[in-house]
Amino acid sequence: MTFGQLRFALSKFAPGVDPDLLDQWINDRYEALWNFHHWLGRERDATLNTVAPYSAGTVDLVNGATSVAGTATTFTAAMTGRRIRIGGRSEWYTFTYVSAASGTLDRAFEGDTGTGLAYEIFQNVYDLAADLEHLLPIKTTHRPGQLSLWTQERLDTEAPSRPARGTPEIYAYAPTGTNPDGSTLYRVELYPIPDAARGLPYKYRQRFTRLTNTSTILPDWISTACLKAGVQSDICGAAKDYNGKATYQADHDRERASMLREEARRRPSKRLLPSDGYARTHLDSGVRKVPFNFS
Repeated sequence: MTFGQLRFALSKFAPGVDPDLLDQWINDRYEALWNFHHWLGRERDATLNTVAPYSAGTVDLVNGATSVAGTATTFTAAMTGRRIRIGGRSEWYTFTYVSAASGTLDRAFEGDTGTGLAYEIFQNVYDLAADLEHLLPIKTTHRPGQLSLWTQERLDTEAPSRPARGTPEIYAYAPTGTNPDGSTLYRVELYPIPDAARGLPYKYRQRFTRLTNTSTILPDWISTACLKAGVQSDICGAAKDYNGKATYQADHDRERASMLREEARRRPSKRLLPSDGYARTHLDSGVRKVPFNFS
């Protein structure tokens, strides 16, 4: 069923109801049902695609300046926003593309003036899905398990200059951005810094989005009977038909309970499994730990 079909059916139930008020009731009930439970239907699969560092050619820089002049380089617009480290120095800068042989830094170069300097442009922060509300584990592809979640504070304390390159073992939430629709865009930092292009599968819980387009198809895991009964209860309440309100609310609750039973049937039973840290040597201490979790 589409949003438009649901709205039409409800307008027949209550002729003359204000369309804007009807849309509000539909969306309020839809949001309440969406957030009532961590429904399997809200879980999505996605892939975080890392990029390989770029270090072809050399660069010339002047102390205190922001211009980068490349020799035998092929910078691209896609490199804008990535990090650049120069001449083996520990600090990094944010790179902005100007041309295939030139770019700029986000602040003045701290090193000595030099020509023919080695450099590396890399990416350690990645955007997640635009409709993400909650990130579920990021899987590894080189071994069974998942990446370990660290805080930015821990990462800054234990690897302040981010020296390591290789296959990511850790992720930390990075400062968020903004999607075109104004919603929050979530990002993660990976460590060690990816040294190759890889696809890291992950799952996430999808955020709620209000219904506005009449052609939008309602998710198949949402009971339209449940949603409809909830709005009918609201309509009756606004009309001071309290018996009708209670009757339709009972229908709504019964349909929602049916959704929960179906959810329980579809969701696998939990059993005790080793966590992603099982028998792994931690990067920071070299201590083997054997934690467990329920998954």
